[in-house]
Amino acid sequence: MKNCLTLLLLLISFGAYHPSFAQTSAKPVYVIVHGAWGGSWAFKKVDSLLREQGCIVYRPSLTGQGERVHLQQQMSA
Repeated sequence: MKNCLTLLLLLISFGAYHPSFAQTSAKPVYVIVHGAWGGSWAFKKVDSLLREQGCIVYRPSLTGQGERVHLQQQMSA
């Protein structure tokens, strides 16, 4: 959780979001992409905190990172 908030603060402080980037929406939009060996589930709390503030949040899950490996094990058994 601490790492997620640190990442969020870094993105904001380095100007990853700037109001001039907004198109027609007054709401800020965040796209949070997880790193290797992770998943979009890791940013669930950050997602909820941002949405509470009225932001639009996208958390795409990259395929091939093993996020759904448990489904494959069930099918092959």
